[in-house]
Amino acid sequence: RQMCIRDRLSYKKFFKLAESKNLNIEELRKMFTPRTIYRLENGSEISIYIIEKICCKMHCQPGDFMEYINDK
Repeated sequence: RQMCIRDRLSYKKFFKLAESKNLNIEELRKMFTPRTIYRLENGSEISIYIIEKICCKMHCQPGDFMEYINDK
């Protein structure tokens, strides 16, 4: 079975970035939405709008909080 893009994106760096900024899960849920945080926790797809919102609010670039996993 070929992996979908959602199987290859990891948002683990998002939570490391948040920790480096001293943001806890409750603060993240207020900054974004509980649903967005749930999607990031579970590696679900997020929209370009959400990526832009994260970049703006966290003062970062997409590569700072998400990673493409190449299984080749």
